[in-house]
Amino acid sequence: MTLNFGSLLSKIISVLFIIWREFWWIILPLALFIYFWKIFKNYQIQVKKADDDPLVFLELKFSLDSFKQPVTSMKNFFENLKNVKIKDDKRIVFELFCFNNQLRYIIITPKSLKDLVEVAFYSQYPDIKIIESLDYLSTLPPNIPNNSFDIWGEEYKLKKENIYQINVIKSDIVSDKDSKIIDPVTILLESTAKADYQGMVIIQIVLAQLNDKQKGEYKFESETVVNKLLGKPPPSNSASPNFKKDLVDVTSQMINEMLHANQVSKEEEKKEASSEDKTKASDLKAKDNFGTFACNFRVAYIAPKINTEKFVSSSISMFVKQFASSNNSFEAIDSKGIEFKNEDMFSKWLAVLAKEQIELGMKKDFFKRLVDRKLDKKVIILNSEELASLYHFPFQKVSVKSLDYVKNKENAPPSNLPIVN
Repeated sequence: MTLNFGSLLSKIISVLFIIWREFWWIILPLALFIYFWKIFKNYQIQVKKADDDPLVFLELKFSLDSFKQPVTSMKNFFENLKNVKIKDDKRIVFELFCFNNQLRYIIITPKSLKDLVEVAFYSQYPDIKIIESLDYLSTLPPNIPNNSFDIWGEEYKLKKENIYQINVIKSDIVSDKDSKIIDPVTILLESTAKADYQGMVIIQIVLAQLNDKQKGEYKFESETVVNKLLGKPPPSNSASPNFKKDLVDVTSQMINEMLHANQVSKEEEKKEASSEDKTKASDLKAKDNFGTFACNFRVAYIAPKINTEKFVSSSISMFVKQFASSNNSFEAIDSKGIEFKNEDMFSKWLAVLAKEQIELGMKKDFFKRLVDRKLDKKVIILNSEELASLYHFPFQKVSVKSLDYVKNKENAPPSNLPIVN
């Protein structure tokens, strides 16, 4: 007896079709119910996780007294913050937000850390006023760029190793002899005052404490740089072992010894590090005198297409360049920006085919990272001094017409105030 699979398959399909024809009104609702039930359960899990410790948006309203020691006080704040325990999956976001021709200071923190962050600020700025605010980015359409709005932005990494410090403001401008020093915030104030009323400028620093792996990598990287300057052998990377790298190193060493086996070997004299190298090594170690944090640093300009001011993006880039020093500086990450770089042949070929579509996708990805304020796995490490230089209140000599500040300190009403019924 020969089994005809073609006829068998057709019979099965016929039976299934009859079942579907007769009972679709039961099968379809049941299938849809199961599908949407799974979606609902996933939504409940996400909402529950979000509600456990939601983010709180705080706006800092500072008085004129806050201008006296803006960098020193902010540096002390970050030093206090290093003692606050931030969970591994949590972060604190510091934003300079320019909107409606005013510069605003926003702190986004988990609700569980709200009181500690406020105490850390009040300890340095007694006259400051902290109010809960809304997310300004939530007022924007969710699909930027679109027909109405466009976005420019960059995300940065450090050009050299993390141990090398960027240009920092060592002291506050309090005397006339220091008046030539440029406060980077001044650039934002000027561009904010001249920018379109509907345009948004965002300077965003996402911050978290270093985890054990990041601490090990940072220590190894720092010791490698310092030991090289002092003429010492590189440290062993026991914190994050890499079998493939170790195998390559051992193989290279064996080949090198074999090639030089017949040469007359002279005992190498150990070079003594020069005084200049010792000074550099000492200066590099000074970065660890302050608390260090894992950070993402990004900037953005969002505005209506018809009112986009080209000078604003240049002003923001100028703000970032103020922190470039002979030791280190910020460098834009091409893959996380908004412009498709076509340096190699494949990229040039791809750019000819779909450059506009690729850049549109890059802009949407950048906008999502900006709104989500997530801390990427690839971080830069900045200390309290560097963070205070990036994020501080303007100096007293700066015009405050673009700032929303508290003109008078708010005190509680007197206890003997008469009450009128």
